[in-house]
Amino acid sequence: TTRVNIAGSGTVTAGAQNCTGGYTAGTVVQVTAVPNAGYLFLNWSGAASGSLNPVSITMDGDKIVTANFRAASATLVSPIDLVTDWDGSFEWTGVTGATRYYLEVLKADGTLVHRKWYDAVPYCSGLDCVVSLTGLNLGNGDYKWRVLDYGTYGYGSWTPYMNFTLNTACYTLTTTV
Repeated sequence: TTRVNIAGSGTVTAGAQNCTGGYTAGTVVQVTAVPNAGYLFLNWSGAASGSLNPVSITMDGDKIVTANFRAASATLVSPIDLVTDWDGSFEWTGVTGATRYYLEVLKADGTLVHRKWYDAVPYCSGLDCVVSLTGLNLGNGDYKWRVLDYGTYGYGSWTPYMNFTLNTACYTLTTTV
């Protein structure tokens, strides 16, 4: 029996059965994980382990093999476009299996503003991730940011840059003595 862990993330194919409803004892069956668009193969669980794909299973009893997939990359949510009332937070949808995220914020010209690793816990609830950068005071202007995921699978891939323009109200304070 083959299964997929995240529903809709991919499929599993196995070699042709050689007896009614299965395989004779000692048959070596090649099992292949095929990710759908937007997903990557992570690893096997159940009667197979590791991340070799395809994997060979020797039939010496009934087996259940699960192909585990993860999203290909995080999806950035905010900030985006013109921001006039920003609370200093960056939000994204994470990837299954990620334990850390590397957040990078740059000015539009590529000047580094912020770069730091964040553990998935406590910054993510499920796959909903939010980092509030207290103390980071961005002036009005154009910025871009991206996220890199990391987990037991190693490094994921950088998200594409998300651009935003910070254009908040700016007031003057005049003092006199």
